[in-house]
Amino acid sequence: MKKLFGILFLSMIFAAVPALAQEGFKVSGYMVAGAVANSSDSTVNYSQYTTSMSYPVNGFYYGTGEIFSRIRLNVAYERGNSGIDFRYQVQRDFFDSANWTLKNLKYAQVYAKLLEGFLIAEAGVLSDKYTRSAGVERFGFSDYSTQNVKGVRLVAFPTDGLVFSVQASDLHNDINDEGNVKMNKNLLSFTAKYKNDGFGVCAGYHLAKDAYIGFDLYAIKNLMLGIEARYTGEEAVADLSSFKTASLTAVENIEYRPALIPGFSYGLYAKQYVFDDDEKIPLTAISTRFEFTPHAQYMFNSLYGVQLESTFTKYANHKKGESDFAFSATYAFLVAITTGGRGARLFYTLVRDCNKNVSNYIGCTVRVNL
Repeated sequence: MKKLFGILFLSMIFAAVPALAQEGFKVSGYMVAGAVANSSDSTVNYSQYTTSMSYPVNGFYYGTGEIFSRIRLNVAYERGNSGIDFRYQVQRDFFDSANWTLKNLKYAQVYAKLLEGFLIAEAGVLSDKYTRSAGVERFGFSDYSTQNVKGVRLVAFPTDGLVFSVQASDLHNDINDEGNVKMNKNLLSFTAKYKNDGFGVCAGYHLAKDAYIGFDLYAIKNLMLGIEARYTGEEAVADLSSFKTASLTAVENIEYRPALIPGFSYGLYAKQYVFDDDEKIPLTAISTRFEFTPHAQYMFNSLYGVQLESTFTKYANHKKGESDFAFSATYAFLVAITTGGRGARLFYTLVRDCNKNVSNYIGCTVRVNL
């Protein structure tokens, strides 16, 4: 019954989109799907390699990890000094009714603007619109990645470009023997962000030893630069994979579009995972490693283009029989692509993993924006 309700709920929302896009309603989102064939074993997956990136080049767009499709729907309604935001997102095989449940409600929060907009109070399944990092990862303490955080937040805007927030949530909460949440410091987190025309910087600290920082540069024409990092202490690690260890994740993304070559852009996306104790990590594939993804794109015109990217992974502590090096390379032809990611991609990917296995993928993906 819950699955049926989820499907009917989303069907009603999609059908009502034209009517909702007025009187304070804002609707956005997209649908992404495709077919990816592993030519090494002749299997076909009706899905897509994707991340949430929306940059023109989409470095690390194809990836070599989990394959899934996605439908995302964002709805916002504001009236006067209050409103509501929510996002519903279905991943993996959205043709399977088992994936259409209310668990896919990524956030659903109500808010009220106070003191002529100096303060905003938020409550519900939280989304951070003001203080998370602005780069590829978008680190934060609420709707980052698989987080589904319930709580309350108070956001302050003391001066132009500056934002502070304090949040009480169940992100890293402690549970007592009766299964109730303990009222202690592990409910609290603090974040801040400053942004002007030249740069942006943000930081956040959770009292359960979870922290992030971000920096973005806007001052140089045709150059995009973003740096992000997140530290997660053992207290803040969800014990979902039979290991708990502190870790540091750092991400650098740089992209340049030469003014003398219209339609051409290139860049580098790099990501580093450093774990405090690799002995607790059961698989080399998620141990300490360093990833580098150079990428380039050239658009012949507004409708057609080509794309190339390659990811190189270096493992710090590989295990016996495994390699300390892995790579993937993707070559793609783009049709009717835009800076928002809409359009189709025909691509070929060659992958060599840390177990020295080589795979070949041929696929086509399609994205439609609302």
